[in-house]
Amino acid sequence: MRDQLQHLLAVATRPGVTVQVVPLAAGVHPALGPGFSLLDFQADQPSLVYAEDAGSASAREPDADERTLWGMRQR
Repeated sequence: MRDQLQHLLAVATRPGVTVQVVPLAAGVHPALGPGFSLLDFQADQPSLVYAEDAGSASAREPDADERTLWGMRQR
């Protein structure tokens, strides 16, 4: 863990890098869940969420939380 903290300190000195610490009391952020891709198609086709983990994969229409997280990621 010491090496990880030293690495964070070193990276934090780079231009454009900000290291932020979230207290454990804040709980789990939804973005820490499994990764997903939002697939947008032509105007007449619905968007799909593609997600996979160690045991499965799925494609379905995105829910509001996934659209919000995707929008945050695109900033």
